[in-house]
Amino acid sequence: MNYSTNVFFKEKDERYQLVYSSQMYGTFFGVYACFTVSKTTVESVRFKLINYKGPLNIGLKHVDFLGLIEEQLEPEKDDITGPIINCMAFDLTLQALHPEVTFPPKTDPEQLINCNLTDLQNDHYLSVRRKFEKIGSSAIEGGIFDSEFYYRDGLRSEYEFGNNFQTYRQGRPEKTQLTGSAKIIDKGTGKICPRGFAKIIF
Repeated sequence: MNYSTNVFFKEKDERYQLVYSSQMYGTFFGVYACFTVSKTTVESVRFKLINYKGPLNIGLKHVDFLGLIEEQLEPEKDDITGPIINCMAFDLTLQALHPEVTFPPKTDPEQLINCNLTDLQNDHYLSVRRKFEKIGSSAIEGGIFDSEFYYRDGLRSEYEFGNNFQTYRQGRPEKTQLTGSAKIIDKGTGKICPRGFAKIIF
């Protein structure tokens, strides 16, 4: 396991635990989750996003529950492939200037997800992945230039990053094989930030 933390599943635990953090548009934010648990069953999860320092508010637009899935970790050292782990997985859809974001943070909207996922074990992990939507339909919305999806240099019209860049910024860079070797490496400069997982502890 390259990067990991722990998430605690306990009955009658109303704490919000940090499950994801990142920065977009220069804003650092964290996503927290409160788990409703009965024995080894996760009945539901409440998600909340809190913005910290930065110029633009990031909003939690939608959460998708993917169930219990297998995920392959990054290979270590000279390994061609990484190990496979079982994960309780969620996809977060985020958007800057999302209209439902309010202040103070305690009034931020929550996303309630009903799971009813049974028979989780201590060797399972929590996986939280991020999707990001454009601020609007064009490069400039409300006087804000969408620098996560478009590029400009002052001399040419702004243009949208291509599919290869979108793959890169979402942490799924293309792979290529080294000449004369069986080793598979990231094509281009690699990932922006390493992904981590949270080990589930009952």
